[in-house]
Amino acid sequence: MNDSETRGQILEEVRKALLTGEIAPIGGRQKPETSESPPSAEKIEALTGKFVEEAVLVGGLVHRAADAEEARNHLKGIIEKCKAKLVVRWDDPLLAELGLDDVMKKAGVEVITENLRVLADAEEGGYAPPEKIEEARAFVKQKLAQADLGITGAQYAIAETGTLVLSTGEGRGRAVSALPPVHVAVVKAENLVSSMGELLPLASGSQGRDIPTMESCLYFITGPSRTGDIELEL
Repeated sequence: MNDSETRGQILEEVRKALLTGEIAPIGGRQKPETSESPPSAEKIEALTGKFVEEAVLVGGLVHRAADAEEARNHLKGIIEKCKAKLVVRWDDPLLAELGLDDVMKKAGVEVITENLRVLADAEEGGYAPPEKIEEARAFVKQKLAQADLGITGAQYAIAETGTLVLSTGEGRGRAVSALPPVHVAVVKAENLVSSMGELLPLASGSQGRDIPTMESCLYFITGPSRTGDIELEL
């Protein structure tokens, strides 16, 4: 097949795809393998150990918790160590489920949950005027600039690099992990993956399609920020 014939075949495939909305399989591309079965206890333990090792190497600090009570105790220790007075946290079901707010409030810490609708005084499931949402967003930004601690969840964690994988959205702003001097991320052990290669099929939502659709709001954190301030101090 010469160059002209090859070009014609490619253009014909493009024309068909535009007409039908379907993309033909690309030769040689393997579909990502996904497993719906939960990881074994042995695999979770191995991944956890590896993640802890790698996260410490890049400057992170990892606390393992067997249950919600132990997680709350770890948070209490972090608050005391940081002498935190103001905390901004994601509006995340896991954080609420663990009862972290009770620990912070008992310690005399002001807690701001990044729930713009609640902060805009909208009724549950009700409409919040845009101007109220903007006021709530400005309020959160102001608190973030003053916060001692930012608490988020983490959708996944990559064991081989000690990397946290966060997915932003309403109530889950990136600034919560970036602005406060201390960032605490809570991740379930079963959401650990071994590598980026294992993560991509899970995060892409490809479901066996030839071309996955990765979320644009996914971002990665590997250790504390190494950005210097205006005086070049980390």
